[in-house]
Amino acid sequence: MNATYDDKTRGVVGVPIENPYLGLNYQAWNVPNTIGVTVPVRVGGLATHSQLNQLITTADIQLTAGTPSFTVASPYKIFSPLDFWFGCVARLMQGTAMLATQCTITVSGFAKGGQEVATASFTFTPPFNPIGQVPMINAIQPDSFHVPLYNVTIIQTGEINSLWVDNLVYLITK
Repeated sequence: MNATYDDKTRGVVGVPIENPYLGLNYQAWNVPNTIGVTVPVRVGGLATHSQLNQLITTADIQLTAGTPSFTVASPYKIFSPLDFWFGCVARLMQGTAMLATQCTITVSGFAKGGQEVATASFTFTPPFNPIGQVPMINAIQPDSFHVPLYNVTIIQTGEINSLWVDNLVYLITK
């Protein structure tokens, strides 16, 4: 499966993605407000990977919805994430301006019983003083993720900025 989110109705930040979506339930992920936009969204110098939509999680979203995760939805039993694209932006002071910023995420995979069976970390580093749009980077999951998983979490280390994810590619089995 390739979850691009480009077919999702976009709403305001704070409205979670509808569950299930392509066999997965999403926790603490939203499709941001880009109503009326018909071109790829560019947020604070961050260029999304695919067409119109991507997912976002922030500290505010996580405060109410918990840890960002993807969990197998019935009738499916297991899945294996292959890769996804991501990047981070930080709000400048208390204003609305945002800028691509460095962030590190830890992706953890769990079996049905809750046992952690895979983990990997990825760092997004935009160029210093970027000009134009900074592309998202591809987080290719290592072989340890090519096992039957029930749940996958993505946690930012350090300060939680806006984390943007696009094109989650995975295998899923009934």
